[in-house]
Amino acid sequence: MGFLRFMKSTGYALHGIAFLARHNDGEPIQLREIAGALGMPENYMAKIFQTLSRAGLVNASRGAHRGYRLVRPAEDISLLEVIELYEGPIDSIGCFLDENSCAISDRCLFGGFWGGVKKEVRRRLEGATIQQFLKNWPAGNTEQPGDILIRKGLSP
Repeated sequence: MGFLRFMKSTGYALHGIAFLARHNDGEPIQLREIAGALGMPENYMAKIFQTLSRAGLVNASRGAHRGYRLVRPAEDISLLEVIELYEGPIDSIGCFLDENSCAISDRCLFGGFWGGVKKEVRRRLEGATIQQFLKNWPAGNTEQPGDILIRKGLSP
């Protein structure tokens, strides 16, 4: 993992879960609706949601009422839990550099400091839930993150 640089799939997963949480009326939401509302490719979102389903964060329904819904409330899903699905474990000790490629890891002046930074980042991600970020959608505004990117001339 680059320092606080996550893969696109991580961002898509966070937004997909947030979308489900925002529209949590108990009915499953079809992937086409989720991807379309967020302005994200449906085939890519299908892979994202397969991972979320295998991890037990979303439930996939088949048949006439097919779609996805959250397994747990958004306030019980931490950012860390979702991020680590795609990025792997975020450790909270040691340097940001690979110890195997660092010639001075045994006498580094900054190792303790970097370890503290990593520990704080992990603590903050673990304490932040999807629910906390739903307030970032303005009340009454149906515009989704993908709409905002498109309006700004950017590709989602």
